[in-house]
Amino acid sequence: MNNPESKNRASILLIKNYLLSVLSENISADACKWLEDKIKEIEATSDDLIIYQAFGRIPSITGKAKLNLSNTHLHQAGGIKAGWCPARLHADQAARIVLLLSIAAVNENEFEKKVRTFFDVAEVGEAATLYLGFPVFPQPEKFIDLAVNGVRSNMKILFEAIALQNPYPAAHFDINAWNQMILKAFFIGSPVCKIYGLDKRSNLKLAYMLSDYAHERWAAGRKVNPELWRLVGPFIDEKIIRDIELLFSRGDDLEKEAAALACAMSSYPDTRKILQENKGLYSKTLTQEITWDTVAQKLYSEKQTA
Repeated sequence: MNNPESKNRASILLIKNYLLSVLSENISADACKWLEDKIKEIEATSDDLIIYQAFGRIPSITGKAKLNLSNTHLHQAGGIKAGWCPARLHADQAARIVLLLSIAAVNENEFEKKVRTFFDVAEVGEAATLYLGFPVFPQPEKFIDLAVNGVRSNMKILFEAIALQNPYPAAHFDINAWNQMILKAFFIGSPVCKIYGLDKRSNLKLAYMLSDYAHERWAAGRKVNPELWRLVGPFIDEKIIRDIELLFSRGDDLEKEAAALACAMSSYPDTRKILQENKGLYSKTLTQEITWDTVAQKLYSEKQTA
């Protein structure tokens, strides 16, 4: 099992069996039997017509209910793939991913071609499912161009299938694709806190891009998502510090909390002075009464009740 091909096959089998186990607790026995029979048929024949017909029929067989994962399954998911979030999947999506993995189990060399063919004919929901499968597909680096196209899409469902709760971009996007994805998430109002690898892949170029974006929003009389400063904080300098000062002087309570958290992330000398001038907020960052999680919770609960 030391050669790459054997390891890939073992990984495919592990993920396929995991999803089948999850599905067995979420769909009917008849639906499970139908899916298992189709998998056997595909693995025995690799017939394209059977594959495409099965892919299309899956929602009517499994339904589209969101998966309910046991604690055991949730724990197992983290061990299979860091950042992978199968709890996000619906029954039809999980079943379709299983079907695709069955193709890879038979002929991994044909898998990329099959996936690209599916994209050529997929409707929006099917394309979103394919994007959700990228983290667990074999040789995922072969699909970078498709993933980048997804985050460029004007359809929010496709953008968020790639961008949110998906470890694929953090693992495979270059700095430019990553930065554009983050900027777009702010632009279209996606919950940035759900982007996997957000802090680990923060960078100076992105910090400047987001600072410029904030200036554009302010100039137009618009608010700026407070989460933006999470990605700017580690890179505060003589230019960005002016943004932080503005937040403390003119921002609302949530913006001031974000500014305090950003300063706490920074090693720039002037941030120490600002924190001393705002001791109440600073102490709350130290006791973790204020965190980026609490900022996000307040932000999105406010949006839901607005």
